[in-house]
Amino acid sequence: MDETQLLAEGKACFADLSYYNTMKTAAKLKLSIAETVYSAQKERFQKIERNQ
Repeated sequence: MDETQLLAEGKACFADLSYYNTMKTAAKLKLSIAETVYSAQKERFQKIERNQ
């Protein structure tokens, strides 16, 4: 991979993680649509959260 591709993938991952964390917070506030989105994305990001 070249540096441009790595940088783009890193930014995309950061954006995805930011969105996930927003949905996680909204789910804690019991917003129903956020709970659905959070549940769908939870498995994808659990490994990332444990490594931080």
